Amino acid sequence: MPYEFDEILETIRMTEIEHFDIRTVTLGISLRDCFDRNLEVTRQKIYDKILKHGRHHVDYSKEVESKFGISIANKRVAVTPVSIPFDALKADEFIEIAKTLDAAADAIGIDFLGGYSALVQKGFTNGERELIKSIPVALAETKHICSSVNVASTKAGINIDAVNMMSEVIKSTAELTKDLAFIACFLQAAPLDARKEHAEKALDYVLRFKERIKGLEPWQDVRNRLAWVEGAVHAVLGDDRRA
Repeated sequence: MPYEFDEILETIRMTEIEHFDIRTVTLGISLRDCFDRNLEVTRQKIYDKILKHGRHHVDYSKEVESKFGISIANKRVAVTPVSIPFDALKADEFIEIAKTLDAAADAIGIDFLGGYSALVQKGFTNGERELIKSIPVALAETKHICSSVNVASTKAGINIDAVNMMSEVIKSTAELTKDLAFIACFLQAAPLDARKEHAEKALDYVLRFKERIKGLEPWQDVRNRLAWVEGAVHAVLGDDRRA
């Protein structure tokens, strides 16, 4: 496809002056079908599924970077909030799940894996309480795992019990690790933060990306650039290639 001279200059301006890049490419993977009464079987299912869908995730991202000269800051995977499919587990078992997720993240070479999460703005289940208890040790003993707990929303209000519980969890986590980022209330479909989880009712697996431009830009211009990046991604991956 021929390019106009102005389009070439615009691309140079975007990449060199405005520092345009793709902030993250996120592969969302559902873990709803990974539960088994045997913890070791569950762990193996999780590991195998992440490797099945994510084994080429970093390679394809680097291919996009190389082909179009646009850097991708982070390659990551987001899984179903872990408290949902594994609600029957205890805290020590959740820690083993976190280690399995971390091992899978390490195997496919991603920067972060999000979804070690609980959505408790409307109240707790026993499994969600157990996952929250496990967070300090889970974060201290893993490298790639991002954890989050949603304790409030505009629609549901504030779960005060969860806020109280998280105050102790944050203190415990601070004692075990100095690298802690915590978000008190987030949008369940927000694509921007490191703790990203795969949406509760999303597809089995899906690829998402988010661009970043330093400075303020007209919203329509940003939308046009997102469309351009999406076309670039599809041009590399094609319709018949899967992560």
